[in-house]
Amino acid sequence: MDFEVLSRREIKDFHTSKRHIVISVMAPGDSDGHAKMPNNKNRMDILFMIFHDWNGRDMRMMKKSNASMLENFVFFNREMAKQIVEFVRSFADLELIVCQCEAGISRSAGIAAALAKCINGDDTYYFKHFLPNTLVYSLIMKEWNKR
Repeated sequence: MDFEVLSRREIKDFHTSKRHIVISVMAPGDSDGHAKMPNNKNRMDILFMIFHDWNGRDMRMMKKSNASMLENFVFFNREMAKQIVEFVRSFADLELIVCQCEAGISRSAGIAAALAKCINGDDTYYFKHFLPNTLVYSLIMKEWNKR
């Protein structure tokens, strides 16, 4: 399985002839809304997700310093991980999974790294070239390995 990690800017011009799905992430309250993508007859579906780019370490630090601020954040959680895993598993004939977030560095890389590890057995590329969100990565790995 191939993977692409893209930013909001990059996905608006992304074209491929491979059968693919897109997992598109935005932050809550993003005034631009979901990322714009060109039509593509080879795109099988899009899963839109909304959560902040915080990892487990950030959450623990926030709880210690100002727990009341946590109410304003949408953290990636087990239900979101389950949604991603079920979405990916629902397609039998995929060639490519496109993971996209605002900058194409952390949230989308966390998704791609976890799925690459689960499907291809190797996540090295994503940890060398990006900064995968560790909360996203670990929860997807746990959900994938439940079955």
